[in-house]
Amino acid sequence: MKKTKKIFLVLYFSIFLSGCSLPGLPSNKDDEVISIAGSTTTESQILTSLVSGMIEHYTGKPTSEVNNLGTAQISHNALVNQDADIAAARYTGTDVTTILQMDAIKDPKEAFDVSKNELKDRYDQVRFPSYGFDNTFVFLVNQDTANKYNLEKVSDLEEVSDQLTVGSDRQWLSREGDGYQGFIQEYGFEFGRMLPMQIGLVYDAVAANKVDVVLGYSTDGRVASNNLVMLEDDRQFFPP
Repeated sequence: MKKTKKIFLVLYFSIFLSGCSLPGLPSNKDDEVISIAGSTTTESQILTSLVSGMIEHYTGKPTSEVNNLGTAQISHNALVNQDADIAAARYTGTDVTTILQMDAIKDPKEAFDVSKNELKDRYDQVRFPSYGFDNTFVFLVNQDTANKYNLEKVSDLEEVSDQLTVGSDRQWLSREGDGYQGFIQEYGFEFGRMLPMQIGLVYDAVAANKVDVVLGYSTDGRVASNNLVMLEDDRQFFPP
């Protein structure tokens, strides 16, 4: 059954494919049901739902959705351990630095090719072409803060960095490569206070002046709805 599922998915979907037991995931997964893993973000859960609907429509095979997997590592482990068959959304830069434990690659095509080849060689996972959008980490401030400190790019934060409270995903603070320590090395400064928080809370927090700066996702709709200012990553620290 697993082989049959792989044939169908290779033909139809631009996503991750692998033929997972983790806390919160079913340990007795039905091989007749195609299990699709999604993360905590709205973007990922929408894609998970779309993939599920397409599989059922075009193949007639039943699916199940496993959402709220907190990190890329958990999603990856779900595939490796065969608790899930598909990860509906994974990000090239994160896979290079976190899953593959390699140095960040700044060229988008090279990063994609390396991640595709390495994931196949190491884990027998098949990476398909991009959905066509680029979602990366971005530092965000509200308009008042941008005007107050004349902020346009990340390096502009250096002069006032010791005065700033920055909200970010807890995982980013400790992860290697494109995490906080890597940021300090690349930009040459650190912030006065780092406040770990769930990624979904950062947008409202900075809009309401609960924090001065946050690290969020560039494609999140709350960037526009809160009229937040994205600071240019002028040293191209965050991988594609």
